[in-house]
Amino acid sequence: MRRVIRKDKIFIAISIVSLASLFIIYGYRFIHYYRLEANIVDDTEISEPISIYNHLLTYLPEDDILIQKENGLIKNEDNTYYFKGQVENNFVYYSGRLWRIIKTTKDKNIVLISEEIQTLMPYGEDIEYQNSYLYNYLNNIDEYSLFYKTLNNTDILVNTQYCEDTVTSTENVTCEATKSDYQITLLNLKDYLNSGANEGFLNNNTYFWLMDFNQNNELYYVFDKGGINTTSEYNKHHYGIRPVITIKGDLILNSGDGTIQKPYYIDEYDDYKLINVGVGEYLEYSGRTWRIISKTASSVKVALEGNILEEEKAIEKIFSTKNNTYNPTKNYNIGYFLNNDYYETLENKEYLVKGPFYTGKYETDEYDYRLVYKDSIDTYVGLPQVGDLYLNTYSDVLTMLAITDHMDNILYTINSEYNLYTSKIDQKSKLRPVIYLDGSLIALSGEGTIDSPYIIGR
Repeated sequence: MRRVIRKDKIFIAISIVSLASLFIIYGYRFIHYYRLEANIVDDTEISEPISIYNHLLTYLPEDDILIQKENGLIKNEDNTYYFKGQVENNFVYYSGRLWRIIKTTKDKNIVLISEEIQTLMPYGEDIEYQNSYLYNYLNNIDEYSLFYKTLNNTDILVNTQYCEDTVTSTENVTCEATKSDYQITLLNLKDYLNSGANEGFLNNNTYFWLMDFNQNNELYYVFDKGGINTTSEYNKHHYGIRPVITIKGDLILNSGDGTIQKPYYIDEYDDYKLINVGVGEYLEYSGRTWRIISKTASSVKVALEGNILEEEKAIEKIFSTKNNTYNPTKNYNIGYFLNNDYYETLENKEYLVKGPFYTGKYETDEYDYRLVYKDSIDTYVGLPQVGDLYLNTYSDVLTMLAITDHMDNILYTINSEYNLYTSKIDQKSKLRPVIYLDGSLIALSGEGTIDSPYIIGR
């Protein structure tokens, strides 16, 4: 007997197939757009070399449409892109430190900002950036351009565009007048707001300078809660510096996924002599971890990660009983303790070299960091000072920064809020020593990170 196929069964079968297809298609689209909206990070490393700009575009929807998102990479109408919210896939490792991608430019280049505060310093006497202390410190101007000298492979840098508009209302920050006169700048207020401000990835709970000023010639800064404020005393406050740079977007990436664990890596070293590794990286010496904060022609300057300990407890010392000048030859001075008692506790002393520690002082009402570098002494052990990178990593710490000969009992310390603050020379504080190591030492193993510091030797 011939089998009769009922039409209702055919309809049911077709319906099931159709529903399943729709489920698969829309299920995929839901997951795809949810991942974009929620900024879920794809932790797949780069499988083949690709430019950093083109790799960023892989974060966008396949049809490259403008969509409203609270987090992730967002497209502007001018075909530029910026990161917003609590993103976790915009980390770049360059010159020994972590950076965050802020945005792309019309020229398809990539704008970065340092993840950490690099140092503490007053902005300057003049509100115009090109006349500020920070402009001189950050860019390649002269011997006092200390930050620029810590960068590797500066050929990858292009000038950074910045906004010149005077801010009249934080509710409507514009960026109609722009310039690109400098390689290294500070963060613009508009970019901070676009990132999500205190709810975004640029809020690192520290004080740091912005580039903008208002109609009253007050300069903007971000405070530790992520909010914004202004000050007319930008020549006195020691707020943090987070440099902004622009790198070429056609740089080829070979590894990384943009997360903090696996940032996009664009550093290349010819060898692993200390003189060639990155400022900002970590090494192990004498049983402790140290961080490279600068270099000379033949040595590296490193600061201890932590404090001098006795029985696993941080010791506290006064700076001096006489004056605020650092002096390793006088037993009433902290310099004597560091270059005698502490020096004797260090292992492999043949790794150490003497280096310059700067003893210039701020003049009354003039907080120009360059004054500090007018005088120096050569010795083995010193303390942090203005201009040093990662100056305020640890709190309640003595520094070498003195204030005027007319107030020779006053010294700056890093206070409990990680800011520079004046203190009496006979007030006890913790010690974070700074030393110089022979630059011909070799990084024998390790990755230069805080969790895997370089192990050094001959």
